[in-house]
Amino acid sequence: MLIPTLAACGGGGDKDKADPTTLSVAVDVTKTEVNIIEKLIDGFNATEEGKNVNVRVVKISQGYDSYVQKNFGKSTMADVISVYDYNSEYWTSKNLLLPVTSYMEADGIKESDYVASMMELGKSGGADDDNYYWLPRDYNKVVVCYNTKMFEIAGIEKPSDDWTMADFDAVCARLLAKKDDILAYSGKYDFWPAEMNIKWTAVYYPWIKSYGGDFLASDGSLFNNADTVKTAVNKLLNYADQTDGAAYKGLGYSNVIGQSGDTAAFTNKQTAMAFTVRPNVKSYADSLNNEIDFVSLPKITDNGENASYIGAGCSGYGITSGCSEEKAATAWKFLKYIVSEQGQEIMGETGSGIPVLKSLLENENAKWRQFISKDLNHEAFVKFSERDLTMNYVHGFATDKQLTVYKELKDNFIYSMYNSTDRDSEFAAFKSKVDKVLGK
Repeated sequence: MLIPTLAACGGGGDKDKADPTTLSVAVDVTKTEVNIIEKLIDGFNATEEGKNVNVRVVKISQGYDSYVQKNFGKSTMADVISVYDYNSEYWTSKNLLLPVTSYMEADGIKESDYVASMMELGKSGGADDDNYYWLPRDYNKVVVCYNTKMFEIAGIEKPSDDWTMADFDAVCARLLAKKDDILAYSGKYDFWPAEMNIKWTAVYYPWIKSYGGDFLASDGSLFNNADTVKTAVNKLLNYADQTDGAAYKGLGYSNVIGQSGDTAAFTNKQTAMAFTVRPNVKSYADSLNNEIDFVSLPKITDNGENASYIGAGCSGYGITSGCSEEKAATAWKFLKYIVSEQGQEIMGETGSGIPVLKSLLENENAKWRQFISKDLNHEAFVKFSERDLTMNYVHGFATDKQLTVYKELKDNFIYSMYNSTDRDSEFAAFKSKVDKVLGK
């Protein structure tokens, strides 16, 4: 077990940093995250354990990891912080998070009641440490969200969850054939069949894995097999639209590569499909008058005997390790509420999260399955769990380098390859840059 070393916690100055009836919770300032935490706080405050607790939201707008780094070891650190799959191992190694295993055992929180792959991420202390340091809040996997009106215009029926990339290609071709009609409906000046979010690691890392590639080599350097990784990336980039002067002219099925996770083209009615996760669904519904539905990510079938993966991950919350015993006990009550059936139902009702509690995943009457309409294909968000690839891809790299590796892979790798007129050289330059960071 790691020994807490932070000086204090509280996020509210000297007045409340030791007061066990006050809590501060740091979250990213996005509308989705703020809405979820505020709904959870309201629900918690309505319970017997939470009715006398004042929970304040600390909204972080200048970069979440930067906030944590800046406030590490200070009284300004929030009592509870959002934790993500990509940064959990690093922050745990820095003694930022208080182990919560003993609280779980005392209150009967059983890991077997939750999605195993997501719960495993909460054990972020290393191979020899079986403690939980944070609790996953949700179960997120990449699906395809599509504009039902555009599919209707193109005469395309609902795709089946067992569709393949060949089926996806055929749908894209049919959408392009009806481009003029779709533009007349949207009132826009351009259209692409899909926003595949090719730059997003939750899309391109499972794609690489599906062809037998990986980020981590056996010697701790980047990429297990450079040729395999390049082949997979080139196949994926071939879907993207590119200028006529580009060295690699794509199919034009996906719009140009923007920021990772960015689906503005979809909400702006410039694409008919978006590769996305559940937290984005509420904004889609609001922008598109609920004219959306969902389908599982298409299966890759030209990859030999390899599995076809789907990116899966989660966010959650942890207690900062400088909290006093009394303060931490209050923080635990809030975390326990978040993963309770009541808290999970509240999150599901927002439309922005899939419960990590298995009983609600399987309950046909759960509120997350009623969002917009129970007739939508909500099952796409939980189907094919055997294809899930947990997004802990920095695991195995030197812990103190993980956030740097994450940032390079998230922000620079695919974008640099896309823009390059010499992908082989760009690939080699990127690998060399990251290997130097890793000391390889």
